[in-house]
Amino acid sequence: MNGEVPTRILGYRYVIAGLIGFLCFSSALSMLAIGPITPLIIANYGINKGTAGLLTSIVFLVHIPLAIPISMLVGRMGPKIMIFIAAVVGSAPLLSFMATDSFSFLLALRAVYGMSFLFLFPAVGPLFMQWFPPKELPLVNGLFVLSAGLGITTATFVGAPLSEAIGWEVVLSGFGVVSLLSALTWLFLGKAQRIHKDNETRSLIALVWNVLRTRTTLLVAVADAGPLTLLTASLAWLPTLYHEVHEISLTAAGVYMGVFSLAGLVALVLASLFTGRTRKRRPFLIIPGILAGFAGFTVLV
Repeated sequence: MNGEVPTRILGYRYVIAGLIGFLCFSSALSMLAIGPITPLIIANYGINKGTAGLLTSIVFLVHIPLAIPISMLVGRMGPKIMIFIAAVVGSAPLLSFMATDSFSFLLALRAVYGMSFLFLFPAVGPLFMQWFPPKELPLVNGLFVLSAGLGITTATFVGAPLSEAIGWEVVLSGFGVVSLLSALTWLFLGKAQRIHKDNETRSLIALVWNVLRTRTTLLVAVADAGPLTLLTASLAWLPTLYHEVHEISLTAAGVYMGVFSLAGLVALVLASLFTGRTRKRRPFLIIPGILAGFAGFTVLV
């Protein structure tokens, strides 16, 4: 889009960045919101911890069979439609108030919600490249991730106290409402060009396969899997551990996890600033990976 429209129109890229930031924030509210309120859900349904853990793991399990097929749609549907679908699917927790007596229905809502990120991530990259010059991409990519971290942090701080006051199902539904608002905002204000690609399915599949089996792709996937596993396990189960073993209130346990997430936000801001000043990317994978490994032990001390 840069170079094809007048400079004054390019100022709209800040609106685009704001819309994506709001959308990512709203979607992330529900990602790990189950963690701080797990004891309440267990008590409501009379289920064991393993079953309750499915409410968090299902969000990521749906990525395994669907990640590649959905990412291949971006060239056919275009970023605007993909992002709108992501926001609508991400609002699935809106119906949580109907799941008070049905764990299966709540689990299904979580599975549908998990698909939102599969539509969002493949579309945001092309969208940013349409609107932003290369020198600004590290910053807007950082804003994108920062918005997700802010959503997770907000849900961690407010989830438990609000659930104890008005009910966990109402809180989850409220997070879904925010995501639906972001979908409507994007529908009316979002702009993106269509991506023109060859419709030959076989060549596309071959291209995806070639990318997946490269050494760099495999290494980045492994490097990302470790910290993500630690983050998910920590935010999903540490509040319950602190509540049951250390007799800490759910609100206090949620605050501890909120501080954990808040530290991640500070690191994201710093990383975004640093990546804009250097072309080296390996240290941003190696150093945080090492620190995350040691940090995993400290949360249990």
